[in-house]
Amino acid sequence: MIWVGRANGDRLTSDLCRRYSDRIKHFTSFEDKAIKPIAQDKDQIDREGERLLQQIPSHEWVILLDETGKQSSSQELAKYLHLRQIESRDVSWIIGGAFGVSQAVKDRANDVLSLSGMTLTHGFARILLLEQIYRAFCIRANHPYHHE
Repeated sequence: MIWVGRANGDRLTSDLCRRYSDRIKHFTSFEDKAIKPIAQDKDQIDREGERLLQQIPSHEWVILLDETGKQSSSQELAKYLHLRQIESRDVSWIIGGAFGVSQAVKDRANDVLSLSGMTLTHGFARILLLEQIYRAFCIRANHPYHHE
């Protein structure tokens, strides 16, 4: 997961993100990278986008998180991630900065998904995304974390 924000954000967000990241690592390799925000207005978004793109290996499947993206259920996300595993795809999740992402980042994305139609803080989006990734792995593994 590559995201724009301060790596040392508030303690509660950091603790929850670390908890879910550690849980995900029981299922697959996982890295969480912060890109320091530089865009203070829409004119600087391209520079921030270049920094994001530098962190993405060329072979990876890129999923951009954006409020305009497709929404899915936890079950659908589990199936989606399972398909990427079958294809032997490494996945990069991208959460942009306060002003969104550049067109170049949008163009690099293989898919655009939304966690909500509402605008979320970066910290909350990270927590929600990590929890849903963990839940997706639990669904595929028939782990009791997810129950219907």
